[in-house]
Amino acid sequence: RAAVSTSCWLQAGSMYLVVPLSLHKGPMPVPVVFACVSSKLVVVSRRELSPSVARAAWVSYARAGAKGDTKDFHGAKLHLARASGGAVVGLAENRSSKGYYKAELSFESDGLRYSRESPIVTDWLAPGMGQIVQVAIPDECSSGSAGWRSSQAYEMKYWKPSGPLHSPELPSTDADDIHTPFRLPR
Repeated sequence: RAAVSTSCWLQAGSMYLVVPLSLHKGPMPVPVVFACVSSKLVVVSRRELSPSVARAAWVSYARAGAKGDTKDFHGAKLHLARASGGAVVGLAENRSSKGYYKAELSFESDGLRYSRESPIVTDWLAPGMGQIVQVAIPDECSSGSAGWRSSQAYEMKYWKPSGPLHSPELPSTDADDIHTPFRLPR
C-alpha cells in the first residue's frame, strides 16, 4: 500500500475539504491520517462524500495536476494529471459545439492498476460533457512506484456515433461512479 504525505499552508478563517483520492470500493471507509499543526484553534470533522462530490474532487485534481499536459482538439480537451510514484488521472472535456468528441487513451506499463480494468479506454462525449476516463495507480507488486507511457487519439463527429459510447462499458446509467459523464459548467 502506497502512502502519500504532503504539507501546505492554509489561510486562517477559511474552510477546507481534504479528500483522499483512492480507488477504494466497498462499504468500509478509506483509512486516512490527517495531521494539522497550528498555534490557533482548528476544528476538524469527518464527513462522508457522495459519489458526485468525490468525482468533483477527481476532476479538480485532474485539471490542476495536468500542468501543461492538456491536449486541445477543436475545443475539446484531454487532461493528464501525473502524481509522484507514477499515478495518473485522465479527464476528457467536450466544450466544443462541433459535435461528439472521442478520446482514446492507452497506457503501456507493467506496474499500474486501472480504474476501468483495462489500459486502453475509448469514450465519446456529447457537447458540454466531461468524464474522468481513467485513473491508474501503481499496483501492489510495484512497491508504490510505476513507469508508464501513454498515447492518445481523438476524433470529432457532428452526429451521435453508432455503437457503444464507452469502451470498456461503464456501469449502468443509474450508477454514480467516478467515470459517469457529467455536465460541464458554462
